[in-house]
Amino acid sequence: MAYNYRYFRPFVGTQQTIGSGAITNEKIAPNAVTSDKIKDGEVTSADIKDGTIKLEDLGPDIPAINIVDGSITEAKLANDSVSDAKLKTGSVVGSKIGAGAVTVTKLANDAVETVKIKDAQVTAAKAAAGFGRYVPRKAVAEDKVKADFTLDNAWHIDGLDLSAIIPAGAIGVVLQMKIISDTVGDVLIVGNDSVAYPVCEGRAEACVADTVLVKHIVLPCEANRLFDYVGYGFAGVADVWVTVLGWFI
Repeated sequence: MAYNYRYFRPFVGTQQTIGSGAITNEKIAPNAVTSDKIKDGEVTSADIKDGTIKLEDLGPDIPAINIVDGSITEAKLANDSVSDAKLKTGSVVGSKIGAGAVTVTKLANDAVETVKIKDAQVTAAKAAAGFGRYVPRKAVAEDKVKADFTLDNAWHIDGLDLSAIIPAGAIGVVLQMKIISDTVGDVLIVGNDSVAYPVCEGRAEACVADTVLVKHIVLPCEANRLFDYVGYGFAGVADVWVTVLGWFI
């Protein structure tokens, strides 16, 4: 039987004449599928290739109604694809920020104000050297006794080692010095770099025989936490004690 093409021409290429699955990927011309060709809610996460959504793709040409909720995951976004202009004011709330996401590089200079710091959160470990804070120490016994000193009327440079007590980074120390002697005039002097800085020292001197004299001194502290000392006199019966009461950081 012969068919006349002109009778079927009006139906060629219409929905009625296109078989199921006949329009394959190679049949679709570039840029042929526009927004109005996509049914609302039909673009799911599985349809989006990882890393394909770039900054230039996020424009008014893709209405939100065409995208299924939750379909644009982190994997679908290319690096640097979400600019400030794409974020609605106030839309980045606390629940949108991942744990540990705010790193030091994310904080602008002067971003952390006093009101943003919770009380008691700045510990000694967080304070930089030179911060100027005093850290008291509760000593239960004297740190150094007479047997720890050589009391021979000569300076002992770096002879008093307090590095096991005073922490690294300390810039100053408060010492308690006690002395008792049966001879008036016995004296223990402790200093910091006493050769170069002879005024950076403190002393405990027996002004009254057989009476305990207590002195508190403040000295600068070097990185090694070693101090110089000298003991004059001590020919009779005497005792000396030195205790660290605190330090400055």
